[in-house]
Amino acid sequence: MWSVANKRAGGVLDPAPSVCSTCGFELWIPLAALPACDVGLYDDARFPGRMLVSLRPHFEAFELLSDELTTLFISEVQKVAATARKVLGADRINVAILGNQEPHVHAHIVPRYGAVEPVPHKSPWDDPRQRVRLQSSVRQSLIDQLSAAMDDKSSFRM
Repeated sequence: MWSVANKRAGGVLDPAPSVCSTCGFELWIPLAALPACDVGLYDDARFPGRMLVSLRPHFEAFELLSDELTTLFISEVQKVAATARKVLGADRINVAILGNQEPHVHAHIVPRYGAVEPVPHKSPWDDPRQRVRLQSSVRQSLIDQLSAAMDDKSSFRM
């Protein structure tokens, strides 16, 4: 049902996107495969380190999840958010589960840096800056740092 990001020999993450075979929802830059979710980097220079945590089994709406799956999903989202804050040194981490554009349950993890944002007290979706891709060196650094932190069981408590 889901094509999960796998590591190639030498620990290098496979750059192929993770895609849900039911709805086609995909993670742009896979970072980690957790027990119930896949994590991917969202390529957005306005919010370096922004990630998506995508529930691996296909569900179109959060309220359709069982209690057990909801607990596991929220636990993994919380751990990704905590890891992002630790690794990135963000002032705050916004977490959003919307479901109004994509028919697949996922959470947005958005690091916030108040000193450099034009509207730090508003939603990331209200940011007036044009969304542009990360510089390749910044993107690679984020991939390396975040993947390593999620692979490190001592810092990423599962």
